[in-house]
Amino acid sequence: MSRKKILDCTIRFGGYLNNWNFDKKLVKDLYRYEMTDKTPKMQTSHAILMLSGKYVLQLRDDKPSISAPGEWSLFGGMLNDGEVPSEGIKREIFEELNIKPQHYRALWYMDYYLPLEKKDVRTWLFEAEVDKVWGAHKLNEGKDVKALSYHELKDIKIPDVMRKALERHHKERERING
Repeated sequence: MSRKKILDCTIRFGGYLNNWNFDKKLVKDLYRYEMTDKTPKMQTSHAILMLSGKYVLQLRDDKPSISAPGEWSLFGGMLNDGEVPSEGIKREIFEELNIKPQHYRALWYMDYYLPLEKKDVRTWLFEAEVDKVWGAHKLNEGKDVKALSYHELKDIKIPDVMRKALERHHKERERING
């Protein structure tokens, strides 16, 4: 008799059931399945980092050659060739903050147009609690890092796509936490 397995249709909703404890091969297979001819070729990973209930953001450098210069944004960046988002976010956070959060939860992806590159981009979003590792952080990229409450975000300049991600995250946390 064959054994049947039931797979939740998404990482995000399935994660609520199993605390995002997914086999690495499964995540890679699902990522490759998501790639179609219409999928943007430029891919990034970004993390919604939570520190004592606040959002950790990076003040980007004032370089005209980078996206969103001088704005507050999520930490993350471009995926390397052949790199899957779940590996890319770990690399990016270590490169930018010198920390290794214990666990990243896959959230969702967003497609958008990036004027600097004149291309469509897919950014994969993850969430990580950083309270346990924050004491070791060291800012390696950007001008500043701050942990801000959701209500403090309204007063700062954030790229539209990142603001939408933060708004969605906040609404989902409110819905789950009541």
